Amino acid sequence: MTHAAQRSKSTALVVAVFVLGAFVQVFLWVRASDAFPQIPQLRTGLAADQIGLLKMGWEFANTRRCRPTSKTMSGGGSIPGCFLQLLVGGPLILWHDGRAPSLVVEGAHFAAGLILAGTLARAMGAQFAAIYLLIFWLSPQRLFHSAFIWDPALMVFPAAVHLWACWKSRDQAGPAASFALGLLLLWAPQTHASFMILWVLTAILVVRRLIKIDWRGLLGGAIVGFATLIPTVEGYLEGSAASSLPREGLIGRGLILTFPLARGFLNWFRMGSLDFGRMGRKDSVFCLSPSLSESPGSQVLCAIVHVCSALSVLSVVLAVAASWWYFRSGSDDSETAQPDSVWLRRYVLSCFFAVCISSALSPVTIQTWHVLVALPAACIPVAAWIDNLWPLSKAWVRWVVILFVVMRIPDILLLAYGHPLYRVLPAAIVEVIRE
Repeated sequence: MTHAAQRSKSTALVVAVFVLGAFVQVFLWVRASDAFPQIPQLRTGLAADQIGLLKMGWEFANTRRCRPTSKTMSGGGSIPGCFLQLLVGGPLILWHDGRAPSLVVEGAHFAAGLILAGTLARAMGAQFAAIYLLIFWLSPQRLFHSAFIWDPALMVFPAAVHLWACWKSRDQAGPAASFALGLLLLWAPQTHASFMILWVLTAILVVRRLIKIDWRGLLGGAIVGFATLIPTVEGYLEGSAASSLPREGLIGRGLILTFPLARGFLNWFRMGSLDFGRMGRKDSVFCLSPSLSESPGSQVLCAIVHVCSALSVLSVVLAVAASWWYFRSGSDDSETAQPDSVWLRRYVLSCFFAVCISSALSPVTIQTWHVLVALPAACIPVAAWIDNLWPLSKAWVRWVVILFVVMRIPDILLLAYGHPLYRVLPAAIVEVIRE
């Protein structure tokens, strides 16, 4: 096969995978919309967060005024600024329906996928981009967070913009890329506390001279991003704004108690695997009491859930092995290595260190959704490992990769039909979940 034919085939695969992921994402949004009326009855952690965000959004939609802070974060403290209020309340002005803000999440994920596919195709080629989309775009972790309003789910987009802006700035400073970088570094803290990973990552890249900054562009973006912080500044001056600093825990807790640091370290590998924690395993309706389930095959379905969960956990081993190979292969960067691939490896390694540093400094134990902002970067080592092995000549490697990709289908179906956020539940099961 000629190079042009191979590139055309890879480009067609990129388009096909993106369309498939987009279809699944819309499918999940439809199911989440059907299940939306039962959210106030569930009173689980995720449901409570959605309710809090919607109350904030309705307040903004009705008053058209920003509060100094948006919502309370894990560990206390409040998200500063008006940006999150605009993201949630703005759609409610245009469409007076509680499902409207979830369309912002949908759009953010679509835009992130397009940005990442385009950037990686230019940096690494169409074949790499196609493999990457199989890992990232069809990731159960990403798809789970793509169809309902939740502030961590919005962080996939700034992560994609960050990768694009830094890649554009790898050789020379550009005003557009620096402007985007300044803007997202001011808007990210107004969206979710995981902004710290992006801040630390940017600092590492600057110190290592992996990016070149156009300081005028950066300042211009920061000024625009600061505009939504004006209500917070006014609130602090008037004494009416809640503190944005954490009230619980201790800064640097992960350095004292090693578990929080280890948890953040592990979550990097989980981002590149099929495992997405208790949100996908323990909340499955199929594994509730069979007497309460509306499905006659509940025990069989529960067994399938356990098998899929076990395989998903085992997939973390593949992500660990891929990251080990990817980072270790950077130790012998030679003149034969492609400059873009070398830079991308250093970017991903810097992101890994940023996750570890942020986990060490965090006043609370890092959970999976706290590092969702690292999902785009964490999927790159797995994609690079598969791309390096392609075509898959060894039978056992071929079956491992096939299983790793195909397992996304049952995982996503179990999410769509078994998770309370995506399924209309009988009243008896709602009561069990509430308890």
